[in-house]
Amino acid sequence: MPHKQIDFYVFSGSGNTWLLAKEMARLFTANEVPTTLYPLPGQFALPEEGTLLGLAFPTAYFSTYPFVLNFLDHLPDGRNREVFILTTMAGTTGGMPHTIRKLLVQKNYRPTGYAEIKMPSNYGKQQASATMANKTIIEEAVHQAENFAGQLLAGKRQWPETPTFVAGFLQNFTRKQWSTQLFRKFFPLQVDENDCIKCGLCQKICPAGAIEKLASDFRRITGSCQSCQHCSAFCPVSAIKLPGQTAPSYKAAEYEEITNSFAKQPVSKP
Repeated sequence: MPHKQIDFYVFSGSGNTWLLAKEMARLFTANEVPTTLYPLPGQFALPEEGTLLGLAFPTAYFSTYPFVLNFLDHLPDGRNREVFILTTMAGTTGGMPHTIRKLLVQKNYRPTGYAEIKMPSNYGKQQASATMANKTIIEEAVHQAENFAGQLLAGKRQWPETPTFVAGFLQNFTRKQWSTQLFRKFFPLQVDENDCIKCGLCQKICPAGAIEKLASDFRRITGSCQSCQHCSAFCPVSAIKLPGQTAPSYKAAEYEEITNSFAKQPVSKP
């Protein structure tokens, strides 16, 4: 792996993606390739020549969240930098590998590795994060992430192909506003006013800016919500839930642990 370091940008709705990215970063660093984690979305600086770029985010609606796609759309010219993708999912990514590869190539990046790894879902209404089933899924996922990191270190390239027409259809579906509206119809997150302690954390951490403060200091989820469940996972009193949800929302790590692992966002270079 002829890279002097790795810049790894990560968005993690409930901590799943971060957990695997952190493990990969540990292995890279242990093999003398220092790795820095940065938050996604956020300020992006094109890595110096010789630095490998990593992007990690969840799958959503057979692609990924609109705010992640917006981040990818606005990446600067890659100047032939190599990039790998880690994505986590509860089901399938559909046509995403093809679409993301095409986008990166158009921006002059060199796709070098892609992995999609199953992790526990945060959409279950009665699923707690400590269940044995989740622990088994996470253990297998960590093993897969370790293998992916090893392949990258060894210079092995892998990028699954999907039929172009499938990728195009699913990508167009995801980019339509009504796709998120349809998803919210089936998974309508709500803030329980009786449980809410009005701390404002949900509004602060929402990557889509979809939570507003009312005159009563109570927070409300607006129609621009993209259903990433970041707010639900990390609400300190589990006040943000799906209707009928009986267990605390799933999370793979504590919010502070995730944010403390990120380096200060880099300054963009001309």
